Amino acid sequence: SSDLSSGINAEWPLRPGEDVVEAPEDPKEEEITEPVEQMTEDFNKVDMEEPLPDSPEALTAKQEAAIREQMLLDMAPIHERILAEIEEVTAFEDGIKRPYFHVKELERAQLKNWKNYLNLVIEKKDTPRTIILFERCLIACAFYEGFWIKYINFMNAIDKKEKSTDCDSALIPLL
Repeated sequence: SSDLSSGINAEWPLRPGEDVVEAPEDPKEEEITEPVEQMTEDFNKVDMEEPLPDSPEALTAKQEAAIREQMLLDMAPIHERILAEIEEVTAFEDGIKRPYFHVKELERAQLKNWKNYLNLVIEKKDTPRTIILFERCLIACAFYEGFWIKYINFMNAIDKKEKSTDCDSALIPLL
């Protein structure tokens, strides 16, 4: 099965029981669409109640298709949530015309965009994302003390929350 004249690398890993099969020189469209139609037909007949084998190598095409479909169904809500988040911030990201530091003042529209973007992300209560956005903002808005004060207040609020949580967890054993 390792015929070097066929142009196939003899070191290519084969599963047990597989033989090397040469690809046809000029596949016809009919030959390509037939397996696709068969896979689609098998996919539509998938029975999720069919017991799964002990090893992944023993999966049938129907079982593999069922697993793939279930994975897609499980991931669909996450995908939709991420798309919604992207859509939500796209307008703000598009509004950032100068994400780098420059001694020249920013336009009012730029400052308003950063302020609104920060407010939106702060409302989401996603601390790591908010900190990253503040860091991005403070590069472009380094001369605007309002953004620095907002950042300090945000970080102080986080610090107080962490200290409060630390105190609560320290008191629990005493109760």
